[in-house]
Amino acid sequence: RKIQEYQQAGRNIRHVGNLTKEQLYKEYQAATVYFYPTNFLEVSCITAMECMACGLPMIFNGIGALPETYGPAPAGKMEDPKFQKGMIDTLFKLLNSEQVQKNYREAGLKKARRLKWSSLAKTWEKSFYSMFKERNNPETLAKRFEDESNFIAQSKLVNSPLFIDEISYTDPVKMTVVMPNCRGQETAELAIKIFREKAHAKHDYIVIGNGVELKAEGGLAGDNIKILNYAESIGVTKAWNNGIKLAQTEHIAIANDDVFMMDGWDVQLLGVMDAYDIDMISPNEH
Repeated sequence: RKIQEYQQAGRNIRHVGNLTKEQLYKEYQAATVYFYPTNFLEVSCITAMECMACGLPMIFNGIGALPETYGPAPAGKMEDPKFQKGMIDTLFKLLNSEQVQKNYREAGLKKARRLKWSSLAKTWEKSFYSMFKERNNPETLAKRFEDESNFIAQSKLVNSPLFIDEISYTDPVKMTVVMPNCRGQETAELAIKIFREKAHAKHDYIVIGNGVELKAEGGLAGDNIKILNYAESIGVTKAWNNGIKLAQTEHIAIANDDVFMMDGWDVQLLGVMDAYDIDMISPNEH
């Protein structure tokens, strides 16, 4: 209605109505300036991007994401006392100088070239990998290590470059974990049998579980083995945490196919197995 009143008063205003994108861009390319005194807090202004891509200078309220998207706002922000005068002065400066128009146009086109999908994808990819790297590095994961239910942190830590890709020596030590629920000689002997069949020869090993009971049977007495024993009250997951910490201290590399478990009784064990993609070896299956 206000536009119609201006038109009826004889002002040179053309009301174009709804336009297609193609029509809109033609209007942008034919225009001299886009005057945009909005007080809306843009979060990512598509209009500003379109103006830049069409080589159309833009005068706007320097709030929200507009300065970040387009560039500095010559007139400042709307709450500034001199904002209205600054907007009008900038408008006439543009209209009266082809060189100023050219400067705005070239700056906008240059910035628009950086807004291509390929360039944006690379920027986002870099940001994502940076965040992933921070969240997945051993020191960050270790902070969440004491949470017994945090299987995801455990899984990522055990597969982190600290253990596999960045071992300083050329022949990383392999580790086999046998996690038996040994209650008696029969299961202890079976655990020893599986340990000998599955373990890598001539390497160090860690047994998490009733390791003292295994060693008491004499079956592992001749092996180069590190024992981490735990009482039943500690819980499977905490024992697993301790085992990984011990592996880190000993600089022992861990890989999923180097880990074997037997007959777990704790429900938490299922979460550990799922996190590490580990198959359970049960005495009942042998």
